[in-house]
Amino acid sequence: MLKHPDASSWWDFLNIEKDFSKFKNPVFLQSGWYDAAYGPEGATRAFNKMKKEAATATAKEETILMLGPWNHTSLNTRKTTFGEMNYGVNAGVDYDTELLRWFDVHLKGIERKTSLPTVSIFTMGENKWHSYNEWPLPNANVTPFYLQNSGNDGHSGTLITVLPSGEKSVSYKFDPNNPLWDKSYEKSYPYDQRSLESRSDAIVFTSEPLEADVEVTGEIVAELFVSSTAKDTDFSFTLCDVFPDGKSINLHGLDAGYLRMRYRNGFEKQELMKPGEVYKIKIGQVYTSNLFKKGHRIRVYITSSKAPHYDPNPNTGTEIATEKSLFPATNTIYHSNKRPSRILLPVVKR
Repeated sequence: MLKHPDASSWWDFLNIEKDFSKFKNPVFLQSGWYDAAYGPEGATRAFNKMKKEAATATAKEETILMLGPWNHTSLNTRKTTFGEMNYGVNAGVDYDTELLRWFDVHLKGIERKTSLPTVSIFTMGENKWHSYNEWPLPNANVTPFYLQNSGNDGHSGTLITVLPSGEKSVSYKFDPNNPLWDKSYEKSYPYDQRSLESRSDAIVFTSEPLEADVEVTGEIVAELFVSSTAKDTDFSFTLCDVFPDGKSINLHGLDAGYLRMRYRNGFEKQELMKPGEVYKIKIGQVYTSNLFKKGHRIRVYITSSKAPHYDPNPNTGTEIATEKSLFPATNTIYHSNKRPSRILLPVVKR
């Protein structure tokens, strides 16, 4: 596998992207906002492919999607707490019962006693389930939050809804010998991120306290203008809900929202950077549903490593699987009206 880092036909034995037209039966797709095993990205992509490409009308119409506040193994829990958060008694699902009902209907032809909606979404913060007929949600409007100046400490800035003024940027040193180590590798869950945000290689952007509740449900995308002193490096982002007491809770699994620059134009071909040149990049595959309550703040922090989810980039531009030398790189994020780095949030109308 290490000898085949690019997307190619070698990986076809694992790839079902072209097989959805063969599916004759509906599918029960389930994942969690903290699922660190491809999670909501795979579930939502499969849901839409089933709806559009499945071989039968039944497969298209009766495929369902469920997304809740879980990781890869916690969906069947009846506990009210998960990680450092309490999502209430409704957060757990009796998955075994729902699955048996699903099989009774689709394998035995037994008339269903209860009916799950086409799309079930658990909104954290509100701690409530919502039912929809499609994904992405039709009432979600993509709203840009722009990154603005790096503050007096060179480490923090603000999130604003208008274009920033002036030509500004913030730089940090990413040293692969000392990568950001994400403890959620052991157990993907919501926890206070301040120990990670305080690192010199994590740049933090935070909104003002919200004047009203804001629901964000869907895919979160970062559009950034960046440069590096290296031929190759990584960029990643994490979305957090900042509580009035200061704790900063991640709203998704920390393996999501990651880009290796040599693959900025696709996984089929490696394209190294020119040191010092500015590139516009897009980082996605982050999904959540959260109600940011009045008085809370929206935060994004950007860094260049999330070990051990991803191997730290050696910054050399060479073959990563065999490179033994690790070199620090200075990475820069630009935020101005000409280079408006921003986070795109799917804000739901209420």
